[in-house]
Amino acid sequence: MAGKREYIYFPQDVRLSSIEMMEAVILGAGRRINSIKAGRKGGHQFSESVYAAWGEDIEGAAAEMVVARTLGFYFTPTINTFKAPDVGAEIQVRSSYRKDGSLIIRPHDPDHHYYFLVVGSWPFHQIVGYTLGNVAKEARWERAPGGRPPAYFVPQHQLCRCWPAREGWEDDAEENP
Repeated sequence: MAGKREYIYFPQDVRLSSIEMMEAVILGAGRRINSIKAGRKGGHQFSESVYAAWGEDIEGAAAEMVVARTLGFYFTPTINTFKAPDVGAEIQVRSSYRKDGSLIIRPHDPDHHYYFLVVGSWPFHQIVGYTLGNVAKEARWERAPGGRPPAYFVPQHQLCRCWPAREGWEDDAEENP
């Protein structure tokens, strides 16, 4: 259709509404409570405080919402799905409160998934870009900071900055503001 945007470009600033952030708080709290009940500590051997873990779960949920909304997907909140996609059929979302944070990919993360990096914290988030899992797993980006298991830390300037828009996504947004 004429006039339709064909691509979504990054970086893209996104501001969640108060209602959306409340939804992220509920989802993040649900994830944290489930982890506590299951006896799971912070992931990937982080030495985090209990307070930081709650915040990371909430901000992670918010980042997933940001990516879903921006790419035109319905956001489906999930708990205990771990390696399953966060958005759609093959999109994973990683977040960092650091504006200069890297996109972190683990060795066992699915190679065929797309990994998006969202930086910042409520109410201001920025989608920096994305990469494919197998593209991220380069030896030059492998590190093991603080004695944690090795991971790939993809710098922001190496991320893809253009994503094909879903057909009809603008129509959906107009119908559901």
